[in-house]
Amino acid sequence: DAMLVAALASHSKLLYLDLRGNHIGDDGAIALAACISSAHNLEILDLADNSIGKGLQITAEAQASPGAKAIYEAIWRFTESPLETVDLSRNPGCAPFVARFKSLARDRGMRIMIT
Repeated sequence: DAMLVAALASHSKLLYLDLRGNHIGDDGAIALAACISSAHNLEILDLADNSIGKGLQITAEAQASPGAKAIYEAIWRFTESPLETVDLSRNPGCAPFVARFKSLARDRGMRIMIT
C-alpha cells in the first residue's frame, strides 16, 4: 500500500491509472483513496473488477465496503479533480454507493461506471 501511495505521488503527470482486475480489495482501495488527491492530472481511474467489498454481506449502506466508501469520499473531497471517468464496475462493495456516485458524477460532469 505504501508503494502505491509513493508511486502516485511521484508521478504527478499521470493521466490514466488502470488497475482493472488486480483484486486490490478494500485494503488497496483505502490506500489508493489516501493518495487520489496527489494525482493532480488524473483523468481516468479504472478500478473495475478489483474485489472491493468481496466477501462482505452487503445489504445496506451501513454495511458498505470500507474500500468503496474511502474511494467515494476521496473523490468527493478532491473538488479540484480533473477526473473525467471512474470505472468501479464488478466490485460488489460499491453497490450501496450507486446513488451517491451517480449524484457525484452528475454534479462534477464525470462519467462513473458502476454495477
